[in-house]
Amino acid sequence: MENEQKEMWERLTAVEQSTKSAHHRLDSLDKLTESVHIIATETKAMREDVNDITERVDEIEKRPNKRYETVVGAILTALVGGLIGYFVKMLGFSILNFRRYIKMKDWFKAAGIGAIKTIAQTAIATIGTAAVLGDVNWVMVASAAALAGVLSLLTSVAGLPEVNNEKE
Repeated sequence: MENEQKEMWERLTAVEQSTKSAHHRLDSLDKLTESVHIIATETKAMREDVNDITERVDEIEKRPNKRYETVVGAILTALVGGLIGYFVKMLGFSILNFRRYIKMKDWFKAAGIGAIKTIAQTAIATIGTAAVLGDVNWVMVASAAALAGVLSLLTSVAGLPEVNNEKE
């Protein structure tokens, strides 16, 4: 009987040690589960932060385009305003002097022809920079050609040989 008790105690001791070992493994799994939960929570927070940063970057990338459009709009407005002012001034003088009116008519004709030629040349050159017709940036072609036309008219204000060489 003593042998049986000893065997029982040994078995009981073995079972207790096995149970302790199982509890240790369960505790380790609980810690691991908690760590995975923390990582998942932090990953979700980081994803939200990345989405927020992406939105901010997109907004920042749009700002230069807005600034560029504003600057180009201001420049074109100033140029057109200056041209209108100059033309109004010249027309005012033209009304007083019929001969000057005839000269202004010639100036407008020559300046207009020069501007149209410049617009066409700029459009051709800008289209020529594309590898294929499908790659042409038509907005850029139109804006570059329009700006070249305005610059041609402004350059014509300094004088046109076609008009200046004629007798007054």
